[in-house]
Amino acid sequence: MLGSLLRRLFSPRAAPSAPAPVEQAYASMKQGKAAEAVAFFEAALAANPPTPGLLNDLGLCLVQLLRYVDAERVLQQALQLDPACTPARVNLGNLYLRMNDPESAEAMYRHALQEVPADALLWSHLAMSLCNSGRADESLECSRHALQLSPEDEVVRSNLIFALVLAPAATARDLLEETRRWSAQRAEALTAAAAAHTNLPDPERPLRIGYLSADLRAHPVASFVEPLLAHHDPALFFVHCYSNSSAEDAQSARLRSLAHAWTNVASLSDEELAALVRRDGIDLLVDLAGHTYGNRLLAMARRPAPVQLTYLGFPASTGMSAMDYRITDAQLDPPGDGDAFYLETQLRLPDSLWCFRPLGTFAEPVPTPALACGYVTFGSFNGFHKIHQDLLEDWARLLQNVAASRMVIITVPEGKTRARITATFAAAGIAPDRISLHGRLAGGEFRALQAECDIALDAHPCGGGATTCEVLWMGLPVITRSGSTPVSRAGASLLKTIGLPELIAHDGAQFMAIAARLAADPQRINRLRQGMRERMRASPLMQEKKFTRSLEHLYRQAWRRWCEDRR
Repeated sequence: MLGSLLRRLFSPRAAPSAPAPVEQAYASMKQGKAAEAVAFFEAALAANPPTPGLLNDLGLCLVQLLRYVDAERVLQQALQLDPACTPARVNLGNLYLRMNDPESAEAMYRHALQEVPADALLWSHLAMSLCNSGRADESLECSRHALQLSPEDEVVRSNLIFALVLAPAATARDLLEETRRWSAQRAEALTAAAAAHTNLPDPERPLRIGYLSADLRAHPVASFVEPLLAHHDPALFFVHCYSNSSAEDAQSARLRSLAHAWTNVASLSDEELAALVRRDGIDLLVDLAGHTYGNRLLAMARRPAPVQLTYLGFPASTGMSAMDYRITDAQLDPPGDGDAFYLETQLRLPDSLWCFRPLGTFAEPVPTPALACGYVTFGSFNGFHKIHQDLLEDWARLLQNVAASRMVIITVPEGKTRARITATFAAAGIAPDRISLHGRLAGGEFRALQAECDIALDAHPCGGGATTCEVLWMGLPVITRSGSTPVSRAGASLLKTIGLPELIAHDGAQFMAIAARLAADPQRINRLRQGMRERMRASPLMQEKKFTRSLEHLYRQAWRRWCEDRR
């Protein structure tokens, strides 16, 4: 969703009537030749007095070239020439979002909203900046206001769905209602117009499975998809991957080598994609995105396959009648009342929703640092957009309760967010030198920092999935809090699967007690650390062939139901 929003944020304006260099700049811009456009813009600005419009559009091209410092300079120059140049102010806010400076982005958006208070997309931009600074409930309010202003805007509605996943105040029912509204607006008419399928309704024949995702690349989803592709029974299942990413990489090549067929569909329209899937004779089409960036739900709304399932990518219902099933497990989605929050029929795997294969380079776990330094270091390794103020206050109280303990938090934006965190811990009597704040980190830096911590703390209510698996693989015990929404039970599902249910809390007080008790026993932390990889390997979480057979059983079960309905 963020990617689709940013594409709209940074789209160029129409070229004005202008001398030749400017015309050439806009022609290059329209053709996607950003470097060429920058050269023409700079030539025009060297020969003529600068104007806010030209500076703004030069800034857009510089952003496309990832020249963020230069882009900031020229956009600021545009505002110096004309403080009322709202496009430059909004684009500067968009740039700050890309630079992981959401507070500066917020300031730009709020200033722009004084000029255009009814601009729904601008309210949606503001919501994204608030989300990225860990203020999900405020973000939710802005997203709802944006939708009131523009109920038909797809990006605005998708942004609201994203905010509902993160916001502590949101419920599973809120998510279902909003995804159903999205579907009623965008998907249901397409489903009603879908043609009947001609697939042979033989319940036991080999099946053609399609996996559809924008994340078949260096992405957390790959850690869970690779084991499936490696172990599908080729006698019973023909696997066709549909990659919706224009930027395929070495991991894409690795996944491609494991599939029977691979098609990049990023350039296809939803209608073209649906027609392709039908021509390919896919029996079961598996969506791996849900309402996340790069999804092709509107292709699936056209019902290109007889049986359609959603898996992995999104912790709620798609809201679509065209999505028949959702793959889950009993810990994430306990049978019973929770089924009412899904339009899809739940198919539960016997152990875990996930099958994890570590991808990349992981050093062997070192002894837990607390043994040498005499104090425990807690770590938060989830994206900061999941870390809200109440959670920070809980962690500050935890450091109060655990003498001399430290806290590491990553992906923290610079500026006001860091000052707010420091003030939150200071209010609990925690000195700044007990808190270590870091921005976005590359994989090697990320894992090196994990090695310096003793215990990982999961976010709540939006917990980690792939991140939790990687942290566990590095040897850190993870303490999680299970709540009322599926996304809040992800950590519980993983910990139960690997045999560590004692690290699952069911309320804030229990979370604090588990963390304090574990922190008081560095020897136990170290035993967990040194044995974690063997524990994981022996658990259903990493028994790849068994997991794939279980998933194939669910696929076959869904297919047989379709065949029975054809009789």
